[in-house]
Amino acid sequence: MKRRLFLFLSAISLLILTGTVHSQVNTIFTPFVSRIKTESTAGSVKISWKDTGDVKGNCLIYRHTSPVNSDNFDSSVKIARIPQGVEYYEDFPPYTHTNYYYAILMEDEKSLLHEVFIPFRNLTHSAASIKEKTENDSPALVTAIDARAATKSIRLSFRCSKPSAELFVYRNIKPIVDQNDLLTANLIASLSGSASLYTDYPIPGIGYYYGIIDSNLIKTGNYIFKAGENITIIPAEIALVSTERVGLPKILPSRSKPLPYLSISRGFQTGRQLSPSVIDSIPELSEVSPETEEYIKKLLSRIPEVSRQELKPLLLKPDSNAPSGSERSMLLQILEADFLNGNFASAADKLLEFQMIKRSREIEASIHFYLGQIYYFLNDKHKALTEFLFAEEFYYLESRPWIESLFKKLRK
Repeated sequence: MKRRLFLFLSAISLLILTGTVHSQVNTIFTPFVSRIKTESTAGSVKISWKDTGDVKGNCLIYRHTSPVNSDNFDSSVKIARIPQGVEYYEDFPPYTHTNYYYAILMEDEKSLLHEVFIPFRNLTHSAASIKEKTENDSPALVTAIDARAATKSIRLSFRCSKPSAELFVYRNIKPIVDQNDLLTANLIASLSGSASLYTDYPIPGIGYYYGIIDSNLIKTGNYIFKAGENITIIPAEIALVSTERVGLPKILPSRSKPLPYLSISRGFQTGRQLSPSVIDSIPELSEVSPETEEYIKKLLSRIPEVSRQELKPLLLKPDSNAPSGSERSMLLQILEADFLNGNFASAADKLLEFQMIKRSREIEASIHFYLGQIYYFLNDKHKALTEFLFAEEFYYLESRPWIESLFKKLRK
């Protein structure tokens, strides 16, 4: 009897020891910050925490109207990416007298997000709120949306509760029912809240769904989707009866299909309108004689080589003094974390993700300017040139050295 009891206890001890070792071997490494605290002020929520020394990377801050956990994490709003060493962020939530909860997750150097949720460590347990009235406090509500197809267009009608609001009109080939559908949809117009009609000229023969949403809700990530109110649930389709260019101005083709339309009506250097006689007298392309080609080479050989200073990553002035909590502040965090440290591939991914949400035209130009630099250093010259051309409208002087350098590289 004693021998059986001894063998039984030995087997139990072995199982416990084996389970302990197995548990230790299969433990998943999940770094997290600690000591998260929030302080509610009149117009903002101040967040502080203690960084972890287990991994190097960034702290990603998420906001929700309920305590954050693994079940509702997908519906939380990512509001900031903070590099290690800061341990502080000031948030400006969109609505007053609303409970806000926060989570801070670690993102390592390989952009891997460690999803671990520990109350009082990296999750707030108590609600934070603001009391001051803000511009975004009263979102515009869009109702009674209706899309009707005509012969060559689709006419949208709707009502908006806030005439001073800015509305974004989205179009998709599938119903717009959640955030993912919105990211794959096309932003086709920006309207005033005082409008009630919009005419769209899409491609015939395809059913389209529409959504009209307050731009402030898009920028803050607080999406509202109501079927039949601000999103359509029945596709609108223009009958495919012609292959003509519907809804676009008609221009005379200078060459036959399928080549693109080409209308040469202005001088290349001056931009002035050309007279019909000049247009008709443009000579045909022909090869130059060997003597002319030799003379051109001599002329080009006399042009001195211009020594240019090596281009280095450049930070725009508005971004060097970005106010806390602003769009530029979020952009600066990406630049400081990766772009200025030479992690160009990671910086490009984060900038493209940052660009998914509709930004102001100036912020869009800034993103194009930094993507141009990234592609320049990654030796993707064609992509770089395209990005700088998009940035020229706001940052002409800053873009010129990069564009000239790219032209020189492409010519070689």
